Amino acid sequence: MSLFHYTDIHAIQSILTNREFWFTHINFMNDKEELKTGLAEIVGWLETYELVGYPDASKNRAFDFINSLFRDSAALQDSGYALFSCSFSCSGDSLSQWRAYGRFAIELDRSVLRDGFELYDCVYTKDEKSAAAHQLGNDVLEKISSDIWADGSVGPNGLAEYGRLLVEAAKFKNAHFAEEQEVRAVSPKDLDSDVSFRAKSDYLVPYVKKKFDIKAIKAIHVGPTPNQEMSQRSLEALLISLDLANIPVIASHIPFRS
Repeated sequence: MSLFHYTDIHAIQSILTNREFWFTHINFMNDKEELKTGLAEIVGWLETYELVGYPDASKNRAFDFINSLFRDSAALQDSGYALFSCSFSCSGDSLSQWRAYGRFAIELDRSVLRDGFELYDCVYTKDEKSAAAHQLGNDVLEKISSDIWADGSVGPNGLAEYGRLLVEAAKFKNAHFAEEQEVRAVSPKDLDSDVSFRAKSDYLVPYVKKKFDIKAIKAIHVGPTPNQEMSQRSLEALLISLDLANIPVIASHIPFRS
């Protein structure tokens, strides 16, 4: 299956030359509700569990552990997980994507990309999000319950599972973004280690660099641009200089006058 990363010519050059993607801090992405949607869905699962409960003592201890941390916003902020994300789309040669994110796209083999990245298919509809939140919550609860003691202390495996709950909250998206068919790579990282910053308008955007296997690239696509033929030729020249001439450069046939 192919995934597409839409971007501009500067990013294309950087990605090909350095063989890395930039993962943006999730609080600085285009959707101002990033993460809030997922956290709200998980709170919905917590509320359902409170009403139903389980007779299993270890599961109830695990629930109390999750609930106490998740409901405490200060603890959530101090959990050690700053989330960084890189976006891909299942939709190729998409006019809306060309307009929104740039006139170039890298086509990638998902099976190769996932060897180095944790990939999550975003969910958009109300029913999809509710089902995904309950499945995720119950799975995490099950695994934490197997690594929790009678006094409520949690082992390293259980703590890792709580971290997964926070990471996967990033796959829940506002329904208005459904057209993007997003698959996102998500990585937790401490803000005090290996974080770079780039300027955007009047503020700085934190990001981290992630290497990937160049074999994941299937093609470079040039969207509808005023100088499409020149763009294509220049990218072909760049690929030759990087010893990547086997990667084709494909021009979009969308007749949009940009």
